[in-house]
Amino acid sequence: MTAKKTAGKTAKKSSATAAKKSPGKGPAKPALTANRVNQLIRPLLGQKRDRRAAKLGKDWRAFIAGELSLSKTQLDNLRSIPPAEVDKVQQALRETIEGGGEFSLTLGSESARKGATGELIIMKGAASPSASARRFTIPLVKCTFDANCRNWKCKAGLDPR
Repeated sequence: MTAKKTAGKTAKKSSATAAKKSPGKGPAKPALTANRVNQLIRPLLGQKRDRRAAKLGKDWRAFIAGELSLSKTQLDNLRSIPPAEVDKVQQALRETIEGGGEFSLTLGSESARKGATGELIIMKGAASPSASARRFTIPLVKCTFDANCRNWKCKAGLDPR
């Protein structure tokens, strides 16, 4: 095989793994990563009139599944999060969509330690009018989960339980 053909096949393979294509359904969705989830959700906080923010505020798991390419295992794990944990995250997202705040997701597989847990933190707080002003935030929910996005444990607000 010539170098030109090899380079072409390599380029096709790498673009296929970056995002999965849905046959006949428009552009490919990006793969699920912590960075992509953060980039997807952060701009929607404080945007209560935005239709995508409204969708996020209604069902965060459906929003993520609709925006990103998930494997069958990832989708199954997302759907199997206990309802009480789903509700804590949903309530926190509604509050931050309404009044602004912070969102941070780290996936276990992306952490420095192998097998480290993932973490989701949602905090309520308005942006300060100037860069030199202090910003106060209130923790709404903190969740941890394993590297496979299973075994979710969420604490609402400052609840020590």
